[in-house]
Amino acid sequence: MKIQIYSDLHLEFAGFDPTPSDADLVILAGDIDIKSRGVSWANDTFQCSVIYVCGNHEYYGGHIDHTLRKMKEAAAPHIHVLENEALILNQTRFWSRQRGQITRRLETLLPRSATLGNG
Repeated sequence: MKIQIYSDLHLEFAGFDPTPSDADLVILAGDIDIKSRGVSWANDTFQCSVIYVCGNHEYYGGHIDHTLRKMKEAAAPHIHVLENEALILNQTRFWSRQRGQITRRLETLLPRSATLGNG
C-alpha cells in the first residue's frame, strides 16, 4: 500500500495543490484547515481513501464535539475522519489518538514473519 502523508497545511492561510500521486491512501494528520473546511477540501482533492485526524487548528473557533460531528457529516464516503478510533484498510489497522495528539501508528495485521514490499 502506498501512503502519502500531509500535515500542517494550514489552508486557512494559503491554498495548497498536492502533486498528483498514485497513493492508495492519503493521511491528513492535522492542522489542515479550520472546522470542516479541510474535509471539504479533501472531498474535492483526493479520489483515493483518506484518513483525516484532527489537529488543534481544526477546532479553532468551534466547539470540539460539534466540530468533529460536522467534519464527519461533511466527509464523502472515501474520507474517514477518525478521533480515538481505528480503521482497517487492506489488512492494516490505522489508529487515531485523542485530540491534539497527532500520532500516526500503523499496526499490520499480517503475521510477524511476513515481509512487506514497497509496491
